Amino acid sequence: MGQMEELIEWLNCESTAEIEPVERAAIAHYKLVLVHPFVDGSGRTSRLLMNLLLMRSGFPPVILPVEDKALYYTLLHTANLGDLRPFVRFVAKHTRNTLQKYLELSSTCNSIEC
Repeated sequence: MGQMEELIEWLNCESTAEIEPVERAAIAHYKLVLVHPFVDGSGRTSRLLMNLLLMRSGFPPVILPVEDKALYYTLLHTANLGDLRPFVRFVAKHTRNTLQKYLELSSTCNSIEC
C-alpha cells in the first residue's frame, strides 16, 4: 500500500475519528506533509486538509500566520524526529487564537448591529 493510501485509510479509520478534532487535524496535516505528494503545493494542501477536518468538527478555518513560518518548519522537523506534540500544540494555539478573533469580531459586530 502506498503512503497516500495509508493516509486515506488512517483518515477513514474509526479509531481516528475518536481523536480530539484539533489533534486529528494537526496529525493529518503532518502526515500529508510527510507524504509530500506534490512537487509544489504539498504544504498548502496539508493546511487545506487540516482546515477541512477542523470545519467538519465545527471549528473555523485556522490561520497560521506568516510570522510563525520558521517555527512551523522547526516543529515539522521536530515531528520528523518523532515528537509530534509540539506541532499539535502549535495548531491548537492557533485554533484558539482564530476562535478568539472570531469571537471578538462577533461581539464587535453585535455591538454595532451588523
